[in-house]
Amino acid sequence: AAERRVRLLLVINQFGQGGSERYLFELCSALDRTKFDVNILTRKGVDRTAHYYPRILAAGVKIHAIRPHVPEFRSLAPSLAVRKRYRVIRDRLSSALARWRIGAFLDSFDLVACIQIENYLGLQHAFRHDQPVVIHAMSNRFQYAYDPYDEFCTDREYRFVTWNVTQVEEMAALRRATTFSWPLSMSFRDYPVLPVPPLNGGSLKIGIFTRLSREKPLEPLFASFAQLLSRVDATLHVYGGGDATLFADDIARLGISDRVYFEGHRENMTDTARRDDLSMCWLMSLGTLLGYASLELAACGMP
Repeated sequence: AAERRVRLLLVINQFGQGGSERYLFELCSALDRTKFDVNILTRKGVDRTAHYYPRILAAGVKIHAIRPHVPEFRSLAPSLAVRKRYRVIRDRLSSALARWRIGAFLDSFDLVACIQIENYLGLQHAFRHDQPVVIHAMSNRFQYAYDPYDEFCTDREYRFVTWNVTQVEEMAALRRATTFSWPLSMSFRDYPVLPVPPLNGGSLKIGIFTRLSREKPLEPLFASFAQLLSRVDATLHVYGGGDATLFADDIARLGISDRVYFEGHRENMTDTARRDDLSMCWLMSLGTLLGYASLELAACGMP
């Protein structure tokens, strides 16, 4: 008799173009379908125009959505304590409604893997206390305006996937929490080799690819660029969706407003680097950890 496949549910917010979504896509591409029955649950419906939706669909993965999803209204309360309490209440209501709607659906899987801490917290109270759940952290405590670990239930066992030693120490504060990592292979076989860009009369064009958010610590890059201008002629081009005005004060304070350009979201990073003749790219890392964007650009020969 054929061996029974493990029923696996991967939980994600949506299929937009970001690190977590890319991570999800790589997982779906790498998992052995003779051993795993792979399913995806999105917390905010299914946007068929999203970047990774057709790619996930082409990989033959079953896609489910919480219908209708619980809207996550923003709290306008000025007090951080009130906003935090609002968020906790909202997530508990959302989880309780999800348990009522899809409790039997969640229970039908052998393992649930939540991609990002937020996606676990959004469904925390929908899971049974003894449900096998793995949480792929994807982000660090310093990226939040609050401590995400404060919102975890203290009477459950937690299993985290992380590669960051510092993050392991953060998670150790949770009782009965275990951490592990697993390798994730990526193929760069068909990646193009970017040509050596022209110097544009001796001026460097430096690119940053990121999401514009306070969760992304861009201030050190802007400060580094300001110091670099005392040595070379350069311009800084920031690619990514989000609110550029978040960093207007930082840039003005550093006196680099006339050298920094926010170019908006671009669909293809390597094509953008070639078309815009970027001399090099600056990307953020934490210790020895690198994001997908860094690996992809390096694979194309971009300094």
